[in-house]
Amino acid sequence: MAFATALLACSEHGKDPTVAPLSKRDASPATHADAARYKACWASYNAGKWDELRACYAPAAPIDPGIDGFHLFDVDAKIDADKKTRADAPNTRADVELVIVADNTIIGVVHMTGQTAFYMADVVEYDERGRIKREALYRDSLDATRPLPSALIGSSTVVTGTGTDTEERNLGVVEQFDESVGHGIHAKPLEDSLAADLVWSERWLDHDLTRPALVEFMSQLRSGFDGFRHDGGTTWIAGDFVVQGAHAEGAPSDMPWLGIAGNPHKSVSVPALTIFRLDHEHIKAAVEFWTIGALYTQLGIKPPTTTPSLPSPPKQ
Repeated sequence: MAFATALLACSEHGKDPTVAPLSKRDASPATHADAARYKACWASYNAGKWDELRACYAPAAPIDPGIDGFHLFDVDAKIDADKKTRADAPNTRADVELVIVADNTIIGVVHMTGQTAFYMADVVEYDERGRIKREALYRDSLDATRPLPSALIGSSTVVTGTGTDTEERNLGVVEQFDESVGHGIHAKPLEDSLAADLVWSERWLDHDLTRPALVEFMSQLRSGFDGFRHDGGTTWIAGDFVVQGAHAEGAPSDMPWLGIAGNPHKSVSVPALTIFRLDHEHIKAAVEFWTIGALYTQLGIKPPTTTPSLPSPPKQ
């Protein structure tokens, strides 16, 4: 937990700027050159070359460290946190496993190792000078360390959007999935959007989910939140991938598998980023970085001491 601890320790240095959601607007499309620059910035982090890392950012760039859905850092606070992480755990390293290039935005999946190990998603938007003008990190706070689903990563670790009809159809499949999640029995069955051999990875659960287990998982979420809503935010499409920022909202109540019991608590809004990979217009694999730390922070309770398990999936 050194990474998160360092970020929290530096939160008093952040400017807490008001920032619009990451979006596609007002910038030139990202390119493979941006993907190379993105990887180079993480290489600077690994090498502890802080001036080089600082140069990756526009001076006023706001950064969401992915802790609780509220705190925003400025570049100085971000660099201070990185330095503290390296001082506490000199062997800390970030390995970029997937780069998705869409419009003026890059979505990276990064494996952090060192004192602790976890995966996180990193969303950066570039300005006209190729500098990061805003960044958002998505990670769970329970440090699931299992590898990403093999079906998520294809033959190339860099994927660039090309504006094809297939990409638009893939987006339509994800939109249908969202409708099914948000409205339950009033929408098409959830299974219609999913490949039979789907692998769905919730990073804070102790195992990945099959198609029937995912259906049960979504049912548990809907039933465990009073007034449950799954509100989509910005969406990016590139190749076989659709990436979506969203919030799960409502008042959680009796979900003992999440360490939550009793009458409905106050309403929460939990940010998430989901990376879908599609095949033949069905969701083949997905990884969701649900900032579950925000759930417990907003409720004012401690997270469970062990990684949660979904109730047993339905029998085939």
